[in-house]
Amino acid sequence: MFEKNIGVFNHYLDRFQNDPTKEQSFGIEKPWNEHVKDFDVERLAYNLNEIGASYYFITLMQATPHMIAPNETFDKIAGTKKGEACSERDLPMEIFYALEKYGIELGLYYTGDGPYIDPVIGRKFGFYEPREKMSVNYDFVSRWASVLREYSERYAGMVKGWWIDGCYDEFFGYTEELMELLYNAAKAGNKSALVTCNNGVKDTLYRYYKDEDFTSGEENDFKIITKSKYTGKSVSHMLIPLGKGIENDEYSAWGEVGCKRDREYMKKYVNEIRRVGAALTVDIAVFRDGSFAKEQMETLKYAIKGE
Repeated sequence: MFEKNIGVFNHYLDRFQNDPTKEQSFGIEKPWNEHVKDFDVERLAYNLNEIGASYYFITLMQATPHMIAPNETFDKIAGTKKGEACSERDLPMEIFYALEKYGIELGLYYTGDGPYIDPVIGRKFGFYEPREKMSVNYDFVSRWASVLREYSERYAGMVKGWWIDGCYDEFFGYTEELMELLYNAAKAGNKSALVTCNNGVKDTLYRYYKDEDFTSGEENDFKIITKSKYTGKSVSHMLIPLGKGIENDEYSAWGEVGCKRDREYMKKYVNEIRRVGAALTVDIAVFRDGSFAKEQMETLKYAIKGE
């Protein structure tokens, strides 16, 4: 998956593309099931190819019950109807076929904390606000992993990588044994899929979960330069947002427009990553129709292809 080194990541979420106050939504708000229908997978694939991305990650969900694909396991546990939380459209499946035409690999983002923001559904899974007063446990993780397993088995070899967020040891109480439940669920459909569990932003790359295939590598800016293709037995990988976000709030750049670094800086950074054979995934904004911001597209295209 990381053979060509550079990929793109998108946060496609109710709070971004379906919030009329956000630029990414075009000022439109719809019921989630209708909203997901606005995503143009062919436009997405074409633009990723233009940029020069070799792989692509998109969020299945984050924090809320709004999923970009149907999931019977989720509906059974949450007590939701088809299309109520999980979209009836299978967006990852359609994205895969659109990307396949260009030889671009598909990866998916999942979380370790589930739909915690929803006060009813969060409690049905067993992890909810205020999260700082709770710890994950076997019952919660096994329920949440069963949702992941359904997706993994459905997509099988279509999905080459899983980036699992929110597996924090200090804040949520994740252990090797609990992460193993998520890891095995992600591998259920494709044993060759690459899987990582994220423990938050750190000042260096390190192998967190004992069996992870690549480092989660969450960073807020393009500063760390790894010196090796591998960190332990994991592929050295970083996930970093290109967007600007709010001034003096480095965590606000995820999924946002603008460029915190210019194209010459990004080209040098990409070349350094390629020189050691590591991998870099760049988070950029995506609009409700699957298109990208022109400035971010041009910056990445220059950094990756020199055009």
